[in-house]
Amino acid sequence: MTPPSMVEVTAVRKCFAHRAPKSPPALDGITLKVGLGEFVSIVGTSGCGKTTLLNIIAGLVPPDQGRVTVGGHVVSGVSRNVGYVFQQASLLPWLSVRANVELGMKLRGVTAKRRAEVADALLSQVGLGRFADSLPHHLSGGMAKRAEIVRVLAIDPDLLLMDEPFGALDAQTKIHMQNMLLVLLQQETRKTVIFVTHDLEEAVTLSDRVITMSAHPGRIKREHVIGLPRPRDSRQARLNPQFGELLRPVWDDIEPSRDRSDVE
Repeated sequence: MTPPSMVEVTAVRKCFAHRAPKSPPALDGITLKVGLGEFVSIVGTSGCGKTTLLNIIAGLVPPDQGRVTVGGHVVSGVSRNVGYVFQQASLLPWLSVRANVELGMKLRGVTAKRRAEVADALLSQVGLGRFADSLPHHLSGGMAKRAEIVRVLAIDPDLLLMDEPFGALDAQTKIHMQNMLLVLLQQETRKTVIFVTHDLEEAVTLSDRVITMSAHPGRIKREHVIGLPRPRDSRQARLNPQFGELLRPVWDDIEPSRDRSDVE
């Protein structure tokens, strides 16, 4: 049974003529549906518009044509129901880890007692309880990324957008973070997630579907359904006999020599 849609992107087009007047659109005719509780990854070569698409869904950038709805409501600006984990470090360096996690709730008027309860529970859940009073520069890269994810989850968004969140981490830390994400988001909270990554193995490991994009202009090439069972573990997923069969067509889509849009 197809889940009800959380996100609907319809015929979205976006140009950045001020950057290069004769350049093709960053996005051209993007149509995509993401179901409630679904984990969808978007992959493609650099410059295919993945981050632009996330920014449009988040309400940070308006489309030139087309429309986006989240939870049935047309996106016309930044929504309180959407959380965004950026690629770049985003913790405020002068605030403690706990204060960073509480910040979004504070801005929404949540009481100090409730903020502390939620922050402490989430930090404990991801193994950062004893670092709650530390400043961000005392954290490793993986710990800081956990804190950033927890800060977004603390506001309990309906939709979570993640732009290359683990791109700067080493391989071992990345696998640990993927497992945390699988447990925290897909087995406990069942958040709807749109995840941008250049790591194709990561996309197959985490996702219900992988969407491949071509560049110049940015268009959707294909949808790949990932039939690996859930609950899912990052290491075990890679050892599943199906994994290579699921990964190969995604690689074929992204390989530059097979992407006619990159050579025409």
